[in-house]
Amino acid sequence: MGPWRRLKSGPNREKVEWEVQSMSKNRLFLILGTSLPAAFVLGLVGCEGGGGSDTNVAAGSSPPRQVVAAADGIETGVRGGSLVIGSLTDPKTFNPVVSNETGSSDVWHLMFERLVGFDPVELEYEPRLAERWRVSDDGLTWTFELRKGLRWSDGTRISSDDVLFAFEVIYDERISSVGREILSLEGRPFEVTAPDGGTVVIRTHKPYGPMLYALAGALWPLPRRFLEPAYRAGRFEESLGVDTAPDELVVSGPFKPAVVEPGRTVLVRNPLYWKVDEAGTRMPYLDRIVFVDVGDWNAWRLRFEAGEVDYYRCRPEEVSDFAGGSRRSDCAVYDLGLEAGTAHFWYNLNPGVGPDGTPYVAPYKRKWFEDVRFRRATSHAIDRESLVEVVYHGRGEPIYGPTSPVDELWYNPDIPKYAYDPERATALLEEMGLTDRDGDGVREDPGGRDVRFTFITNVETPSRAAMGNLIAMDLEKVGVDAVFSSIDFNTLITLLSARFEYDACLLSVTAGPDPVGGLDAWLSSGAMHAFHPNQECPATEWEAEVDRLVFLNLTGRSYAERRDYWYEAQTIIADNLGWIFLANQKTFVAVSNRIGNVRPQPYQEWHRVAWNAEELFVKVDA
Repeated sequence: MGPWRRLKSGPNREKVEWEVQSMSKNRLFLILGTSLPAAFVLGLVGCEGGGGSDTNVAAGSSPPRQVVAAADGIETGVRGGSLVIGSLTDPKTFNPVVSNETGSSDVWHLMFERLVGFDPVELEYEPRLAERWRVSDDGLTWTFELRKGLRWSDGTRISSDDVLFAFEVIYDERISSVGREILSLEGRPFEVTAPDGGTVVIRTHKPYGPMLYALAGALWPLPRRFLEPAYRAGRFEESLGVDTAPDELVVSGPFKPAVVEPGRTVLVRNPLYWKVDEAGTRMPYLDRIVFVDVGDWNAWRLRFEAGEVDYYRCRPEEVSDFAGGSRRSDCAVYDLGLEAGTAHFWYNLNPGVGPDGTPYVAPYKRKWFEDVRFRRATSHAIDRESLVEVVYHGRGEPIYGPTSPVDELWYNPDIPKYAYDPERATALLEEMGLTDRDGDGVREDPGGRDVRFTFITNVETPSRAAMGNLIAMDLEKVGVDAVFSSIDFNTLITLLSARFEYDACLLSVTAGPDPVGGLDAWLSSGAMHAFHPNQECPATEWEAEVDRLVFLNLTGRSYAERRDYWYEAQTIIADNLGWIFLANQKTFVAVSNRIGNVRPQPYQEWHRVAWNAEELFVKVDA
């Protein structure tokens, strides 16, 4: 049986009358920080490399075959056809080093290949440009062997020198690299060398458990010959811009740009892409992938209903429209389980002051917020089940910690849970001396000030606004006057990352399949440590302990060791409630039945459907 099965109902699944496809993770194969021989570590059929050389080949000819075993449930596809993806924004750059928004990464992920890939359905790391790797007994040296015959789209050889160039650029402090932190350990860059054109050696000063995750998520080899002149001239960040002529862009991924214009980006198959299926057909199967700017979520739905795009992420209230066939009958709806990210609320605990000396948060409010009893009272006051029913139409679950239950490898089910209990919330507030002294329904502190604060979220996400209104009503029931305000996203980001002048915030974050993906949030020194970012030293003992556990997790040699450290960190985070985690919705995506080998997954946005774009194909009878 393949990785997909059709369900009518099942454990933790909503009973439905229509057929909903649900993901089965029946092979939890993890290879993190092991010191096993490469062949065992990969756990995959060895890939045969053809006889390559340093000489160029014509862009229209085929490089040596790289036969790969098909994943369970994957069909041998046929060449031809297009996949049309609705996008909420146009790409701003094709530069993987500096790109930090999904409108761009949605596209360039298909243009550049990685050393190591990650299958988010099977939870396996897999060979990509590197066909095998090994790690030394002390865990400090990783050796990656590239496939033979790899070519850039212009016919030149992909070599270890291109990997070195990518690391050089990422580590350059003059460049705003989004991957520098994850490709470092304790602030120290890796030592990367290339003993020959087909081998890359990475050395670290301590074992680095998430090495494969880091390479899969943050390193894309770059064509030195094509990009080095701009880099040496100080113009790297402008390289690979959307204004570059498509035929001048040199890529390694399954697709390359053909048309880049406002509202529409067209990628066509790269005939020199390395991957070949078991039948000998060079992949990708699709001739092209077209990204069209749909403007907003409602327009995206209309375009999908009209058959103009092939994929739509259903909002919870829309699932029955598509799963029941009332809106579009030629599609399948996939239930991917809970979101991988987490919705959460936090109080601003930043003790700093603005340029004029005014505290970011009024000192009397910060005194409330810093008391863990106030944060626990807030958690007890919030009715998470109602959030799920009202905001997510029953398609979700309450959450209490930093890792979503969908993440089977890292989720700790035994963390503290300050569940809905208004009486306990009231008792905690009374312990703090916050009582309703004048009988107006709002508590006052011992100084006579009303327990009133404002919390914000971004206006562009209606579900989050609905959640904010419910939270305000829940807090009102225990005598706390929480004033909810929706503001535009850019203003929100400025307040959170530069001005810091706000009381509290409601937001959600996306997550990847490893704790290191949230490093900037969990470490007290991180810029994304929302309630008090960029700390020079941990402000509290519990934050210092989380820092310690996170670093131990990073240097753990085995998955079990790393998991234990992260389980303990989750417990401390959930107990102290720097973030008050709320509820996650389930993820549903609708995909046209004309597309084959669809294997959606819960991580990130468009990658839910197109992460395996080279395997997708248009069915002949569609």
